[in-house]
Amino acid sequence: MSFEDRLRDDLHAVPVPPLPVPDRLADKALTGARRQNRLRGVAVAGVTTLAVATAVPVLRGLLPAGGTALPSAPPTPAICGPDGSLAARPPAQNWEYFDPLTYAIDASGVTGYQVSAYSTGTYFQVAELTNPTGDRRVTVTLYAAGGVPHYKVGNTMPAPFDPAEGTPTDPVNGAPAYLLPNRSYSGQPSEVGIAWQWSPGAWVLVTAADTSGQLPVGAPTGTPATDLAELYDLAAEVAPDLVLGVDTPVTSPFSLPLPDCTQVSYTTVEHATSPTGARVSRFRVTFTMGGEAESDNPLLLPSLTIPLVWVTADTGATATEATSVVDGHPASFNGCEGSAVCDSVTVYDVDGLALTVTLSTELGTSALDVFHTVQVYPGAATNPDAWGDLITP
Repeated sequence: MSFEDRLRDDLHAVPVPPLPVPDRLADKALTGARRQNRLRGVAVAGVTTLAVATAVPVLRGLLPAGGTALPSAPPTPAICGPDGSLAARPPAQNWEYFDPLTYAIDASGVTGYQVSAYSTGTYFQVAELTNPTGDRRVTVTLYAAGGVPHYKVGNTMPAPFDPAEGTPTDPVNGAPAYLLPNRSYSGQPSEVGIAWQWSPGAWVLVTAADTSGQLPVGAPTGTPATDLAELYDLAAEVAPDLVLGVDTPVTSPFSLPLPDCTQVSYTTVEHATSPTGARVSRFRVTFTMGGEAESDNPLLLPSLTIPLVWVTADTGATATEATSVVDGHPASFNGCEGSAVCDSVTVYDVDGLALTVTLSTELGTSALDVFHTVQVYPGAATNPDAWGDLITP
């Protein structure tokens, strides 16, 4: 199933499964550790549900229970100041990590393809490019120096690898490049391409996939050998047209102030076409606490970081699941009623958007409180050019 098919299916409703999260205060480390052990089991058990219920490219890989621990986050003190703010991350001098509020990939120079999805994280960014007919997809997976290239086959656990062990191919913009064999590098079941270091110690993977008859993730699949040469050529054509290391601000259909004691760790945006032919979009931001573990590659589910807050906006969701009313808008409370660890609400028809907020009940606030801090940009539901800054100054 293609990204657009999955997004169209998913936009019929937007319930978010309960997502437990840890305590935000550093001086409760022991309590937090105990709760992490209890909640992590819940998070892992719900991974399959989350992967199916969301149409986020970086969430495609299914992670079995018993997954390995995630790497340490950048050196951000997990200390919340009296004003509810975290200490800022020190500048990344050599691309050790990214700012999730900026896009580092510029694909505007790629002819015949447009960006249909983009994900930002601390250690990686992923841009998905599709052609007008939808039968070819190119994925650009940009790793920071602190990121680790991974691959997977089927539903196996993602495994790290060294791209330099691949077969050398023509250099890309003067940098040595290597062929990537037919595996999954971004969540596509079958993709091939090339890799090179765009900055010392930082790899970029450009992979191409045939999506004309693609099966769901995990299904037996394999691109016919006769098509591999074409896909390699496609990746090689796109690679030199990319500009990497740019600093373009992430824009969003809404803005909100940072929830207390959190920072932005991930953003995702995707665009598709609804069954009626209308263009639909989804934007999501994930907030976590400084010092938490964060994934070093897009094949490990970011949900295992147990985020403090998720805020999602859908332009194509309808109020079919609404069971309540919030501020005059249809709303639903997405399975979190009575939960000791999760609070979640979806409010529909907010200037054309369905807004979902899911957070930890231990933040000392509620999903409705956060919802009331969200401001939608006028016209954002139908015009991406109307999107603006995500975080309110």
